[in-house]
Amino acid sequence: MNMKIILDSNVLISAFNSKDSRHDLAIKLLNGIVDEEIWINQFILVEFSTVLLLRTKDLKLSEEVTRSLRSIDNVMESHFNGEEFGKILSFFYQQSSAKLSVPDCSLLYQAKKNRSGVLATFDKDLRQAAGKIGIKILPKRM
Repeated sequence: MNMKIILDSNVLISAFNSKDSRHDLAIKLLNGIVDEEIWINQFILVEFSTVLLLRTKDLKLSEEVTRSLRSIDNVMESHFNGEEFGKILSFFYQQSSAKLSVPDCSLLYQAKKNRSGVLATFDKDLRQAAGKIGIKILPKRM
C-alpha cells in the first residue's frame, strides 16, 4: 500500500451496474487499486447508498452492499468535523462554475487535506477542478 485513493461514488456506481457505459473502466480501476488504502467520506458513502437504492429500488441490497463496502479492510472512512464541514460549504458556495456538488467539494477538500491523496473519479467537472489545484487523478485518461 503506497497510495491513498480518495474514491468518488460514481466509480462504485459504475462498477456495480454492469449496464453502465463506464462499468469496465470502473472494474479495471478498482482492480488496479485493490491493494491501496482507499478512502471514502460520509458524503460519498451516503450518495452511493442513495443512488444504489434509487436505481435498484431494493433497500436491503443497498444496505448489504454499503455494509460490505464499509467492512473491507483497506477501505477507510473519513468523517468531517464542524469546522471542516464549514470549509467544504465555503468552497461549494465560492466555486466559480456552479458545477460541483457538496459531495464533490468534500472530495476536493479531502484530497487537499491528505496531500498524498489521489482522487478516483469519472466526473469531468470534478476532474477539471482537481487538476486546477494540483490533485492527482485516476484514471489518468477517460
